[in-house]
Amino acid sequence: MTDPFLRAFLVQCSGQAEALFKPEPDSGPDGSPTMLAHIVAEGTDGKISVYVCPMGPDDELMFRVGIPRKLRAEGRHRHWCFFSEAWAAEGTVGKRSPMPKDHPERMEVVSFLAENAAGDVLAARRQIYRSAGRPARLLPLVFTTERTRFVMEETGEHRIGRRR
Repeated sequence: MTDPFLRAFLVQCSGQAEALFKPEPDSGPDGSPTMLAHIVAEGTDGKISVYVCPMGPDDELMFRVGIPRKLRAEGRHRHWCFFSEAWAAEGTVGKRSPMPKDHPERMEVVSFLAENAAGDVLAARRQIYRSAGRPARLLPLVFTTERTRFVMEETGEHRIGRRR
């Protein structure tokens, strides 16, 4: 069973992501997202820490994995949540699918990955809906049953991935 506090924390982070979301389309020449990657962490003392990744996509792996490993090792945090804009696509079991950014049915999302000190993990996403002549908006939060899979690398106790 999912930790109800972790679920509530992810919902809270979804609200923070909505406040940070900019409705204009990606403006960078490389298609860089309008929302930087974030990690929000709640300490055992109830204090909230926010980490923002001002780096490029190649540095996101270090951010997405390095900060949670540090938080876990310190043992002073209840839970933390990574969120960022991303491409998502549904794959077919047993069939090799293209990377989400190349998939013809891809969707633009804000992806969430929350974890607690006990190692429970919860994933969710909010689709970004764009309609001609209207500002983009985030659709409701949808919890996923499986953690999003990336090209995997082994790092010891946890498997981590990197979008290519």
